[in-house]
Amino acid sequence: MDFVFLDIAPEMAVLGTGPFRFVRELPSDCKAAFYLNDFSLGRKECWAIPAAAQKTNAPLSVPGVTGPMFAADPVWQPPSRSDFARVFGDIRTRLADGRLNKVVPAVVERVHLNGVCKNGVGSCAASSLHYDVARPGAAFRYGYQIGADGAFGVTPEALVTLADGELRTMALAGTAPATARATFVEDSKQIREHQFVVDALAQCLSAFGEVKTGQREVVEFARLLHFQTLLSVELPGAAADPAQVVKAIHPTPAVGVLPRTVENLEVLNHYRGEMGVPSMFGAPLGVWWEGTFHAVAAIRGFFWSGNNGCLPAGCGVISESVEDKEWDELKLKRAWVKERIGLA
Repeated sequence: MDFVFLDIAPEMAVLGTGPFRFVRELPSDCKAAFYLNDFSLGRKECWAIPAAAQKTNAPLSVPGVTGPMFAADPVWQPPSRSDFARVFGDIRTRLADGRLNKVVPAVVERVHLNGVCKNGVGSCAASSLHYDVARPGAAFRYGYQIGADGAFGVTPEALVTLADGELRTMALAGTAPATARATFVEDSKQIREHQFVVDALAQCLSAFGEVKTGQREVVEFARLLHFQTLLSVELPGAAADPAQVVKAIHPTPAVGVLPRTVENLEVLNHYRGEMGVPSMFGAPLGVWWEGTFHAVAAIRGFFWSGNNGCLPAGCGVISESVEDKEWDELKLKRAWVKERIGLA
């Protein structure tokens, strides 16, 4: 069964089931619709209207979707260190000559599903999706299965919320193990990387009104620490169009590139193509539900097309970045995803 789901509050998701109708614009009388686009926002018919939709509490249950994902231990193909080193070296050159301030390359760990997949790839999207975080609402479950393609995961990055005449978003950047809290809070590289995201988001949001920026804080997402800063704008008059807001914000420097020029986005997409990153990784995934809109960045998840599955992970690279540390961060993120969504 085709489905899409997304958390909109702690332990509360909107679940839509197919068949879906895909349209270019959100219908004015629509109660429920899902925003599905690729990383480059290349899908024109980006709104998926479900045959049925409902709010549901955790644990999430998708009708007709049950059982374990793998009948046997999958054999994973790790990403190439040499390929990452080549991309990292090119990034360093562009950082040094001022063409880039920050970029988020990604690597991919792969698995072939044929012969080990049981009851369909999406069969674990609901039952195995669980997480434990230090603060409720610090993570959002998401997932979809449309035909032979799909994804599911738990992301710490809320892209945008439009509700009650307000636009809310967050800057989330900087990563460290929870055991490194004492050094993380004073790490100048991590703080600078985070501030890039804050400043870029504030500039994007200024087109919608006066931007209110909160204080930088440390949030724990399972065993990972991140810096987070909340930003908001009161929206005068008519509510903003969700798709236009997404276009204005995405990709943030937390998943993209800075400065966000056409040339730099082309460079980023070239890196993603070289590393075989799926087009939906880091892409916006959202839901319109009874007059409010919530969207997240689809990271920390598992993606598949047919029998080909992959687990991507990205890292923010700035001038102070060290290749070995970034490689370790990528490994840490992939290991967390495997453990938390039942792929280990």
